[in-house]
Amino acid sequence: MTIPATIFALLLSLMPACPTEDSTNCGWDAQAQGNHRGQSFVSLGPLTIGGR
Repeated sequence: MTIPATIFALLLSLMPACPTEDSTNCGWDAQAQGNHRGQSFVSLGPLTIGGR
C-alpha cells in the first residue's frame, strides 16, 4: 500500500513505538530505533504500511 509521506509520518507519530520489529499495532521508526537502518513501518494487525 502506498500513501503520501505526510500521511505516513502522521500515522507513525500517532502509534505507540514498537518494542521490537516484529510487533503489531505500533510504529517502527527506523531512524530512531534499532540500528538506525532499514525502513520505518506502521503495523495495524495484519496490515503493515511501509514508509521512509
